[in-house]
Amino acid sequence: MLLLNLPYFGCVAHWALIASGECYAFDIKGRHQRRTFRTRTVIGMANGEQALTVPTESNYSKPYHDILINDDTDWRHQHLYALMSAYSNTPFYEYYIDDIKRVIEGNWTSIWDMNMELHRVIAQLLDIPFNPILSEEEMNAQMDGQLKDLRIGIEPKYQCRLQENLQPIEYYQVFNSRCGFRPWLSICDLLFNMGPESRLILHAMTK
Repeated sequence: MLLLNLPYFGCVAHWALIASGECYAFDIKGRHQRRTFRTRTVIGMANGEQALTVPTESNYSKPYHDILINDDTDWRHQHLYALMSAYSNTPFYEYYIDDIKRVIEGNWTSIWDMNMELHRVIAQLLDIPFNPILSEEEMNAQMDGQLKDLRIGIEPKYQCRLQENLQPIEYYQVFNSRCGFRPWLSICDLLFNMGPESRLILHAMTK
């Protein structure tokens, strides 16, 4: 069984693990932490990578499940504008952006609830099952004796370790000729660039 965080969008590596067919659970009790993918995703721009961060309340003593979104800034518009700037010229942007926009523009108060809905929508767009374990009781019942804790391994400063468990697969990126291939970006990078082939690429990463 895999133990994962529930990130904002989730990077390509995160989704490769979900698509692998292994049983997985989301950490519902972990404390909120700054500068993790729980509140941010990284996209590929023409001039480099850009992190999109959801502002949240600053009480880091609470479990991540209870952290609220801070709407003092117009972050939703900023994120959607950044996605448009980065991916409007990709082959599949127009096919997927409306579903993603609907979630981002939703009236969410909890970062957990928004991220869970984003995952449901993205799994549907990828055409892969989405069946996370969300309770300790169910995790204990489903566990086969081995728990792979990958909550830290996919976080930004530890991404150099990803190749120990995943095989990066190079795919078309709209700025390849300018920036070269950039692995482990947000899942939206893969979706907008590769469309229906995204699922095949994710499966190939775990073989």
